[in-house]
Amino acid sequence: MGRCREGAGHSCMLLALLFVACGAAELETSASWESFISSSPVSRNVTLRALKSIAKEEAAAHDSDVVNAEDPMKLILFSNEAVEHFGARCLDGSPSGYYYREGIEKDSFVIFLQGGGLCVTPIDCHKRKNSRLGSSKFWAPTHTDDSNILSTEAWNPFANWSHVWVPYGSGDLYIGTQRRSNLFNLYFSGHNTMKAIVSNLLNETALGSAKRVLLSGASAGGIGTFQNADWLHATLKEAGAPPELQFRASPQAGAFFVNSDIVLYPEFTVHLAANFASFAASYLYNWFGALSGGPFSRPYLDQDCMAANPKTPHQCWSAVHHYPYINTSLYIAQNKYDSNQAGSIFGADWWPLHGKRAKYIRYFGNKTIEGIAHSVLTHGPNKVHPDGIFMPSCWAHTGNLCVRGGSIIQGTSYAQSLSDWFHGGNAHSHQLIDDCKGADPCNSYCAC
Repeated sequence: MGRCREGAGHSCMLLALLFVACGAAELETSASWESFISSSPVSRNVTLRALKSIAKEEAAAHDSDVVNAEDPMKLILFSNEAVEHFGARCLDGSPSGYYYREGIEKDSFVIFLQGGGLCVTPIDCHKRKNSRLGSSKFWAPTHTDDSNILSTEAWNPFANWSHVWVPYGSGDLYIGTQRRSNLFNLYFSGHNTMKAIVSNLLNETALGSAKRVLLSGASAGGIGTFQNADWLHATLKEAGAPPELQFRASPQAGAFFVNSDIVLYPEFTVHLAANFASFAASYLYNWFGALSGGPFSRPYLDQDCMAANPKTPHQCWSAVHHYPYINTSLYIAQNKYDSNQAGSIFGADWWPLHGKRAKYIRYFGNKTIEGIAHSVLTHGPNKVHPDGIFMPSCWAHTGNLCVRGGSIIQGTSYAQSLSDWFHGGNAHSHQLIDDCKGADPCNSYCAC
């Protein structure tokens, strides 16, 4: 491989990373990976560490496999015919599927995408495929939700709707379109699974005549919600949805990243300004596409955003860049101080020098307000059904963004505001950005 030219920065490092990934058989241990980056400059070193940390994203706190629940959602695995027709596979090639429970209100559906990180190298993808986040071989026959939007408890305003829980077996943020085993003997087929699920629901349930549909998901599932919302709405309309269909989406902790101009904590401490968000978007677009699947492989990203950015389609992976192109009405639940982004990925939790950590956390919160929050307040009101936002001043990821309880902003919970927003009510505010007083993060309750 040729030498990187002086000043090439992240672009050169990306090429180096792609080259190494293609020879991944030699990188059988984390020590091998560390030896690869040990000779790189500090900024490249921490960028690789941050990229790897994305794969360790915490799973949503609301997932629970329960066999003896009174009325659990039941697993539906796709047949071999459906797998071949849609390319609907988990990371290891096993059939994907979904969990379903018909509700009392048969014309109303909630579809929820499970979260749980992603895999960004051949090594961690092969580890992942031997778990329930990479193979349906490990899925339980039933699933129940004890704290979020698919619960049947009275505290859930969507308790009587039909419920669809999508287990996350692809590791690709629900954007993969690969129909055959890729160069690393893996399948990135998350968007293919979405197609298969919707087709099956249209044929086997009342989804085709539904009057109310809410798409949601947490963390990685929140990213999938951002990317698949317009596609799902268009698919339902093409299938003959009634004109009165109310289709909405609510990504929970899915705004990756909260700002298009934000630096890692280690670089922040020494006043460097390398743009990690742009690098990560470029890498992931290639990783889930051409790098693993060949030159004609492309992940599915929002089509309006892609059409508007033909020379830089990878930018559409990043939520703050992608958001203005989304036509679907959204209610975004996102912590002002997302602990997964600021801590686990951007380095506030793993960089050993803590002297500027508090300052960085304040910086990250300000970037969140200037980025995704400002975008929602600017573009959201222009939609026929204006967008909403719920942003607690919490150092948390998904744990407090639940329906059973969770954080309160100006006397209102996420569940109260979301339900009122969905139905077009005015009993609660739909644009709730924490204005609590005191040292940030300042919300007094940041759990479920």
